[in-house]
Amino acid sequence: MPYEYEEAIRGSVEMELFRHGHHDFEYDAEVINEIKEVYAKAKAFDEIKEHMKEINDEFKGNINEIHRLLGQETEFVIEDMEDK
Repeated sequence: MPYEYEEAIRGSVEMELFRHGHHDFEYDAEVINEIKEVYAKAKAFDEIKEHMKEINDEFKGNINEIHRLLGQETEFVIEDMEDK
């Protein structure tokens, strides 16, 4: 979500509310707070998504390391069996 447009969107909504005769400041504040909340939730979701990607990448790295170690151990066992 393009967060850099948050201020512009809020300003545009405020202008539209005023232009269309909405002079109920409580209602206007509620609308603006809803916009702020949407952006806050979107930012939080994107941060969680990024954190989950980092965890996933770390998990893949750990799985690759486990596979490498299992392959190495398998080679040692096969070599040991061939030596006997």
